[in-house]
Amino acid sequence: MDVPANVLEKARKTNTYDIVAKLVDGNKQFINGKSIDPAKTDGTKRKELLAGQEPWFIVLACSDSRVVPEYIFNVGLGECFSIEVAGNVATLEAIESIRYAALHLHTRLMVVLGHSQCGAVTATLEGHTEDVPNIGREIRKNIGDEKDLDSAIETNAIATAKKIENDEQIKPLVGEGLFAVIVGIYDLDSGKVEFVY
Repeated sequence: MDVPANVLEKARKTNTYDIVAKLVDGNKQFINGKSIDPAKTDGTKRKELLAGQEPWFIVLACSDSRVVPEYIFNVGLGECFSIEVAGNVATLEAIESIRYAALHLHTRLMVVLGHSQCGAVTATLEGHTEDVPNIGREIRKNIGDEKDLDSAIETNAIATAKKIENDEQIKPLVGEGLFAVIVGIYDLDSGKVEFVY
């Protein structure tokens, strides 16, 4: 599996290696043009999920129409607890949503999903965040003096992951090996997710 050692170590500590492997495999299927199995989105599946949800991973992704986690990882209804915020930043509302999935749905793995050509990070680097001042401030805090777009995208996503890991309600779960936060960067051109943290 083409995943860095630091990500594999988190998966090992939280017993989520199989989930990381499913994400990698699903992304390969997406790259190769395999669509989501219709049985994962049909009426039968919808009826099954009326009883409740048990998503096996959380994603905090950028709210970009080209970045759709369920497609990128080739999963269906009820599998991905998806949160989308411009610049994939951890707003209070996003963190509370993550807490809900981790504490009440017992989801054990989350992915902060940055992506190439991110408009929110670009706007921050260029100083044009008047329409998204809170998001711009959060990204600027995350990236510091970074000037290169690709580096800033990765730095922003990793800083977001660390913020989530250190949340007062999430940190104990991480410490006990019950929850892991990893980072992937999605390439708009190739469709590949590169796990980096």
